[in-house]
Amino acid sequence: MKLRNLTPHMVVLRDHDDRPVTIPPSGIVPRREVIRRDGGIIGIAGTDHVEWAPSMAPDATLHVSVEALGPVVGLPEPEAGVALVVSRLVAEGAIGRTDVYAPGELIRDPDGRIVGARGLCRVVTMETLETADAVAEQFSGPGGNCISCGWEMATHTATADGEWLCNS
Repeated sequence: MKLRNLTPHMVVLRDHDDRPVTIPPSGIVPRREVIRRDGGIIGIAGTDHVEWAPSMAPDATLHVSVEALGPVVGLPEPEAGVALVVSRLVAEGAIGRTDVYAPGELIRDPDGRIVGARGLCRVVTMETLETADAVAEQFSGPGGNCISCGWEMATHTATADGEWLCNS
């Protein structure tokens, strides 16, 4: 499987053996549309942790917007043998696309900066995740074999709705 990085920056993933896999950006960067509405203003009388700038009166007002994430724009169509690495927000907007992944669990340096991720993550709905848990339970026999038939997972077929069919 080829990986195509659809983020604006280098992506560093750690493989199963904790080796770095560096994927340069492809130049294609899909985004989530933002639907924005006016939410009015709020008056503020200071902050807990930030000093007021000299030009800011201590009784300022701030504009508030109400926003919702819309559809993904700029995501290429699926291509056989290609996995697309996108931002988490884009992956959340592309649920159902089995070729779309976000970086997995983030790895941070001692200063809290992101330096990589542990593999990839395919974002799914809770219903799909519960199905995946059921699949994991089915293959919890000795050596990761199916508890129904004793065969390995490779002898099973994945269906379009995320279920596994035992081929034995």
